Amino acid sequence: MINLFEYYGANEQLIVSTLEKSNIEHQTIVLEDDGFVPTNMVTPYRYFAKNEVVERKGMFFNEVPIPEYWFIYGDNNSAKVYEGNEERAKIIYEKGVGLRIVKAVEWFDKSGNLVWIDHYDMYGKKFAETLYNKQRKRVMKRYFSHDGKELYSRNFITNDVLLNTDGNQHIFNSYYSFLNYFYSQLNITNKEILVNSLSTPLVSIYNINPDKRKYIVWQEHISEELPGNMQEILKNNGRKFSLLIPDNNEYEKIKALSRNSDKVLKFGYILKTFKEVKKTNQLLILTNSDRINNIQHLVDVLEGVTINIVALTEMSPKLLQLGQYKNVKLFPNARPDIIKKLYGASDIYLDINQGNEIMNAVRMAFDFNLLIFGNDNTLHNKKFINKENVYKEKDINALIKAIEEVLKDESKLKQSVMEQRVASNIVNENEVKQIFNKA
Repeated sequence: MINLFEYYGANEQLIVSTLEKSNIEHQTIVLEDDGFVPTNMVTPYRYFAKNEVVERKGMFFNEVPIPEYWFIYGDNNSAKVYEGNEERAKIIYEKGVGLRIVKAVEWFDKSGNLVWIDHYDMYGKKFAETLYNKQRKRVMKRYFSHDGKELYSRNFITNDVLLNTDGNQHIFNSYYSFLNYFYSQLNITNKEILVNSLSTPLVSIYNINPDKRKYIVWQEHISEELPGNMQEILKNNGRKFSLLIPDNNEYEKIKALSRNSDKVLKFGYILKTFKEVKKTNQLLILTNSDRINNIQHLVDVLEGVTINIVALTEMSPKLLQLGQYKNVKLFPNARPDIIKKLYGASDIYLDINQGNEIMNAVRMAFDFNLLIFGNDNTLHNKKFINKENVYKEKDINALIKAIEEVLKDESKLKQSVMEQRVASNIVNENEVKQIFNKA
């Protein structure tokens, strides 16, 4: 089976992980390469670039090439390039691969208009650039091999693609024509295909081998009626489409609206855990800033609970002063092995830190069977938090009461973790295999 994704992010990771744990043979293709797609996957850029395998080493933020006398100022969230007092560029970090590793650099003119974006990959190489007009709309994206040769360009105004490969130049009058050529090179037309988007991935394979099964994993939410493309795949038109839906409420809603509900199937994810639930009276917070909602109040009230606060860098004086409290343990510059031990020793993860998430913290908490609580203004990954455990920042006392209740009774803690897994649509290997056999 072929997984065909437009992008590779958290939703796509869930699908791939589920297929892997179900021992379902698959190959993953990602259309939009952001430079950090896992190396065992195929992208159009990677296929045509044929870059030599080199050591994976991302570009650190202060290694971005800048003109003489310009300077870079950065923190853990992002960095900026200045010409004197004028901001001329913003440096975007890739999340979850290391601190301050560059993913893109947005360049501005003297009026503050976005002019172009340089895209960097996991090897620290500039592999693409996107040009913008004064209305901040994309005009063109150009891709380069690691030796600096232009591979292909996509014109967003005319929608054509120019490809240079093996000494030949190919001109495609549309992006879909380019994708058809790419698919033919990979010879995927005789395989079952899974997509998770009703847009480019679905449209590009809609007419490919109608006799082969095609699966759409729906990870979004409809409004009051079925989207047009969803209505099309649910028609009795001889095409073998199946709509797989992980969310229970979404499944029931679409099932009720569908005239061909046999094509609508309940889906779910497989996520194995690293430890059993066992009460230790320890909370865990991972943060890259000192902006943690109501942290002082939590420390003052939860005197019998150890609050572990972890950062990948040095901590600010504001956080360091919390170290004076007996129920607080601080871990600045924490190594991965220390963080893993803290996950194993904790009961609860608090998703209450403002700013970016570090180390895919919420997903890791889920995998370690920690009960996850969060504030609605700081949630970093809603998929793994039971909505019953999400509180407004102002409702700090209600949050504290919920924490105290589960820490009084280990059976209550175990039940809450089980409810968390059910809410996240967790299934087992046999259930996944039955879904594809039924489809």
